[in-house]
Amino acid sequence: MRSTAHCKLDGLPAEILSLLPGKTVYCSFSGGADSLALLLFLKEWSRRFSFTLEAVHFEHGFRGADSLADAKFCRTICEREAIPFQLFRINVPKHRLKGEGDEEAARRLRLDYWRKIVRNPANSLIAVGHHADDRTENVLLRLFRGSNASGLSSMRAVQKLGNMTLIRPFIEFTRADIEEWLTARGETSWRHDSTNDSARYRRNFLRLELLPVIAKQFPFAPDGIRQSIRTLETDAVCLERLAQQEFERLKDRMDCVELAAIPSALRARILRRFLQQELQQVSFVPDSRLLERFEKLIAAPRSSARIPLRGFPGRMLVLRHGVFQVQARPAAASAEIIWDPLQMELCEWDPELTFRSERIPADKIIYSRDKTSAYFDADELKKLLPLRLTSWNPGDRIVPFGKQHPVLLKKLFADAGIGTAERSAYPVIRGADGTILWAALLRNGNTATVTEKTGEVLRLFVIQKHLQHQR
Repeated sequence: MRSTAHCKLDGLPAEILSLLPGKTVYCSFSGGADSLALLLFLKEWSRRFSFTLEAVHFEHGFRGADSLADAKFCRTICEREAIPFQLFRINVPKHRLKGEGDEEAARRLRLDYWRKIVRNPANSLIAVGHHADDRTENVLLRLFRGSNASGLSSMRAVQKLGNMTLIRPFIEFTRADIEEWLTARGETSWRHDSTNDSARYRRNFLRLELLPVIAKQFPFAPDGIRQSIRTLETDAVCLERLAQQEFERLKDRMDCVELAAIPSALRARILRRFLQQELQQVSFVPDSRLLERFEKLIAAPRSSARIPLRGFPGRMLVLRHGVFQVQARPAAASAEIIWDPLQMELCEWDPELTFRSERIPADKIIYSRDKTSAYFDADELKKLLPLRLTSWNPGDRIVPFGKQHPVLLKKLFADAGIGTAERSAYPVIRGADGTILWAALLRNGNTATVTEKTGEVLRLFVIQKHLQHQR
């Protein structure tokens, strides 16, 4: 395809050629130049490598009549070439999730459909028309987001999507190469997506505004970027193989101590595999915030910690007793639980946390930095009964133990690295007058404190059921 009228098979990724014989290849056919060339090229390959070819078109519902015309064009081409054709209308605007952009929602929905379309994953391939220019745009987008080598080289010739296999036969060829090949073949008409002309989309901005300027100032840049991507891929593949070996060893027990002995470059990839397995979502990629908090817990483990998982509101990554797990978020607690710890020893907050009380002489107290216990002067606490157990509110303030002035709980959460999504799991113990006595698992208050005059102490402590089961 490079400056020739015909693509040479020896210029294509060898790993793709070895996969083709005997397979069913589903070609993602949008009607644009790259997908049209791919469809026609695959038809030629099918004769040489004995595989079955089918075309799949997704009508996204973005551009009204133009989108419908794209579908009609694709059907006409397939009828002309005698290639089986499937049309799927996925209506992205209707099914877009909160916070999703158009492109992100379209990718998610297409992947859902591919899982239904590919009936025999072990004997099938999904072919897409991504080319070298797409790869350059992709690496820049991911560079801006802070991706590692695996993320920067994620657009590869062969890629696994769970049990499905995706191939990119044109990944080493440019858009100009593709259009040149089509023209030399006598194909001069293909569909043009008008949204590709708008710099409103980030990828389009790179292609239309930024990359032409770079190429003008640095003529060697396009080839240099492509070579860097190849090198990054080589490095990433090596790290991924090492990470897979470690994951196979650790996957049944993601222990903090063992993880700490592994290079951080492998830990990030081990965590990704672990979460994909636990969430049963092969496309899940930990974001930078999750990775940062994961690394902090490896460096300084806590007895208990929870990290929310973006896109999975019902699940969280939990560190318990030095081991990472993925668990469902506990059901929301009641808005308020009334508790008199002098009359009732136990009080259940949620399926994971139960509070308990015990009376002890003042001289028997053993203080520690453990945040699962709080000690109060029993006589002073009686004046504040019954206690109220609630979730935190953004305006809540506590006077920390040993301090004189109130501090926002929001600040204490932030200082402890506890995100907004996690904070509802930290119960707040209030007196009958609303005074916060203890932000459980976070900070003790300076109310009804134990002094030299204290006779009897009331200890309140949290029983974390998961720790009981593991002991």
